[in-house]
Parts: sequence; structure tokens; C-alpha cells
Amino acid sequence: MRSSRRAHRPIFGVIAFMISVGCGGGDEDECEAGASACQNGVARNCRAIGAGPAHWEEQRCLAGELCSSGAGSPAICVGCNVDPWQCGAAETCSIIDGQGHTGCVASGAGGLGDPCQGTIGAAECGPGLVCIALSGSGSCSRYCDPARADRGCAAGESCQAVVLRLERLPILNVCLAGS
Repeated sequence: MRSSRRAHRPIFGVIAFMISVGCGGGDEDECEAGASACQNGVARNCRAIGAGPAHWEEQRCLAGELCSSGAGSPAICVGCNVDPWQCGAAETCSIIDGQGHTGCVASGAGGLGDPCQGTIGAAECGPGLVCIALSGSGSCSRYCDPARADRGCAAGESCQAVVLRLERLPILNVCLAGS
């Protein structure tokens, strides 16, 4: 009997280890150091501190922000200014707070070139447009990507990086006339 018990103990130990790491049992906060995941608007990164077990650190994304996680990269909450085309069909990328966070929000009624005020937290411009006020009043401008020809600007416009003077200094790539 003893030899049969010894044969089962290592197998049981392996199963117990697998369960505690991520199969539903044990300490659910423990994880494999370096792992990252996006779950329900939360960026989760597994970090080991000292010699103890690794645990998940979480950052809840703000309304309108998306969680992004790539192979070998940590999960982070990013604003839509990185990729404004990720917003839905009836949304646009807009500044959502006074710190400069960007997020996908319900689009407004303004069309390309229409006047706008640039109200933080409220989109005045239609899908794929953003209110840019360089001097005085603003107008609804199209987003662009200087690295992609299919996301370029119309004739007479150029794709310019606009840095907003807010706490986070978000950069928006927009089409500007005559630049």
C-alpha cells in the first residue's frame, strides 16, 4: 500500500498547483509574473514583489477608454486618440475630462467644417470628427493617420499632430487646411 500512496502524491501535488495558479481554486489573486490581460474594462498585470508569490495589479479603464494588451506587453488603458477609428459607428473620439483623457463617446450632430466650441466631455462633432479650436472658435475636423494612406486628408489639407494643453497633453492627429 505504501508504494501506491507514494506514486499518487506527486500527481496530486501537480494537480493542486495547477488549480491554485489559475484553474479556479486556491488564491485567485496569484498569477504567473509577467502575465497580462484585459477583462471587462480592467487592465490586469501580474507582478512579483520580492520573494513572495506574484499577484494581479488592476487598473480600471475610464469610461470610453479601452484596454490594450499585446504579446509580451503589459495591459494598459488607452484613450482613443491612439486609434480614433476604434470607436463605434455612432461614436467619435473626444476629450472626456479636464486632465486630457480621451474616450469614445456618442457623436454630436456637427459635420465636417461646422463650428463647434470644444466642450470637454461632450462631443459636438459627428462620427470620426473632433472639434479643434486653434485660434478662437473651433470647427469639426477629420482624424488622420500620417502612417496610413487610407486614413489621409483631402486635397488642400495635411495631417497635423495637435497637442492639447491639458494635464496629460494628449496628441490628436487631425486634418488641417492649408498646413
